[in-house]
Amino acid sequence: MPRVEFEIFEPATDRDVQPGTVSRAKATCPCCKLTLPPERVRAQLAAQRGGADVIFDARGQRAGGALLLAVVTLKEGEQGRTYRLPTGRDYQAVWRAQEKLPEVSATLLPNGLSPVPDEPLPPIGTLGFRVQRYGMLHWGDLFTARQKLALLTLIQNINNLQTNLPQAKAIAGLVLSRFTDICNALCQWQNTKTQVRHLFTRQALPVVWDFDEPGLFADQAGDYSVTLGTMVRVIETLASVSTIGQVEAADATRSPLPAASCPLWFTDPPYYDAIPYSDLSDFFYVWLKRCLPPAALSSSPSGSPDGLTPKDAEIVQDEVKTVNGRPKDRAFFEEKMALAFAEGHRLLTYDGIGCVVFAHKTTEGWEALLSGLIRGLLAVWCG
Repeated sequence: MPRVEFEIFEPATDRDVQPGTVSRAKATCPCCKLTLPPERVRAQLAAQRGGADVIFDARGQRAGGALLLAVVTLKEGEQGRTYRLPTGRDYQAVWRAQEKLPEVSATLLPNGLSPVPDEPLPPIGTLGFRVQRYGMLHWGDLFTARQKLALLTLIQNINNLQTNLPQAKAIAGLVLSRFTDICNALCQWQNTKTQVRHLFTRQALPVVWDFDEPGLFADQAGDYSVTLGTMVRVIETLASVSTIGQVEAADATRSPLPAASCPLWFTDPPYYDAIPYSDLSDFFYVWLKRCLPPAALSSSPSGSPDGLTPKDAEIVQDEVKTVNGRPKDRAFFEEKMALAFAEGHRLLTYDGIGCVVFAHKTTEGWEALLSGLIRGLLAVWCG
């Protein structure tokens, strides 16, 4: 029976590297060259909740699921990476994590939440989301068993942290939230930098056909200690800034500021139908809920009933979403943008400056934004 075997080699030219086996969700077998249609690829991955976990038999031997292609290591005192083929010991580490995860995730957190995020992903068809068709239906499905175990262990340590500094847990929680961006099953290898690339290189959650998992404590880009060090440096820099600012979450159409109070009104409004802002924010929010006290999270009267970030007031063109039975179509976007621009005009001083930053690939997006801007100013001038 034909089988696939892997080897580590250094190609002399690009022609020495065989083409990929997946294109536009069509998968080609490297042995028989048979190509599976997207429907079959999706069905097989959906049966494995995305296919990122290894399937083991009763003895802990790999029987299916994710296949480890190579292991990249660092050697002390040497520059560059070393590449090797996987061994049984590498799979044993994954198997032990799968065996341990049910025990760690069995008990609810003090706030009543399940340790592994079980909140639902947005419905199929939501802007920027493609993973649901491949069996990833909850936020926890975006992580392997080993990654879940690592994150839950970090959360336990954060919750058990004994300190007199009230900011310590908040900082640790923010670090963990940032760490999830590179500790998930949708990260890919970046050849130019020879390191794992974080998920949000763009504002979307696309499906990937291979993924990479960084070491947790290897003192390399992407591990927890490096992430922690980066966050600490940011906080130290901000602490040295003498200017005091105030940040507040508010509806862009109903600002809490008084009229004519702003000499500068600067806004980077939603990019029409390009980015699902609130849905993407849930990626981080579901973990913050599990490691920060409720008082540390901003509450909103329009919060979502599914325990995620509020969506109704978000100004975006995404007809999958409805508000009071009305789809968030172009008319919705233009109407809400008009209210936001009228509110911005109300806040400006007589000689104030308003600045709008916007980018979109389509004429339709620009027309919708400009229509809202014009309607908002006309409402002010005619009012």
